[in-house]
Amino acid sequence: MNLFEQSISPELRPLAERMRPRFVNEVVGQDHILSENQPIGKLLRHGRLVNLIITGPPGTGKTSFARALANSAKASFLAMNAVDAGVKDLKQAGEQGKQKLAEQGEKTLLFVDEIHRFNKGQQDVLLPFIERGELYLVGATTEHPSYELNRALLSRCQVVQFKRLERESFLLLAKKIEAAENLKRADLLNDEAFEKLISLADGDGRKFFNYLESAIELYKISKENFPLDVETLMQLVGSK
Repeated sequence: MNLFEQSISPELRPLAERMRPRFVNEVVGQDHILSENQPIGKLLRHGRLVNLIITGPPGTGKTSFARALANSAKASFLAMNAVDAGVKDLKQAGEQGKQKLAEQGEKTLLFVDEIHRFNKGQQDVLLPFIERGELYLVGATTEHPSYELNRALLSRCQVVQFKRLERESFLLLAKKIEAAENLKRADLLNDEAFEKLISLADGDGRKFFNYLESAIELYKISKENFPLDVETLMQLVGSK
């Protein structure tokens, strides 16, 4: 995180950003992997780092999980998108991880979004840093990893699949938002509109946050005509 990002007041950030889980045990909707009852979940909840490739639809919490894992493990966090990250960036990340491990005894988690876009040469750059524990990799992809990533990298990582969020997860997120924003969901949306909102989100947590944020901002301007019904909700979110 750079100094500019640190200077931004939390209330100026989008709701989805403000509501990111801080630690692994706060991640919602992926208990089939991350619950205390799952072997890998128990490791991650207790701050143990594992090289991971996460596949799954957008909005299922892949980026949020990676940040939460770094916090749980008390590790330095680096993030990049494979679309604009080159070999130089990867080598720099590896050297930074090597330095932190040697000088401070601190592990480094490197999160790579859209990792399927890396070519073989880029993937190969990561291998020695991963093997020596100078970087722990969490790569995210919406593609099937075995089709896009080479065997050498896959052999050093565990592949897990994040699922679309279900209704119970959206109910839990709504409760978290209520507490964070000091408001009641029932004041924003009637029951039918809330169920419609879940349907519109279609398993995507980011969509859910964005739609609900529009309702919250409108509510802050004027509480007239609240709670919203389905028709008004559709007018508000439009074709998002």
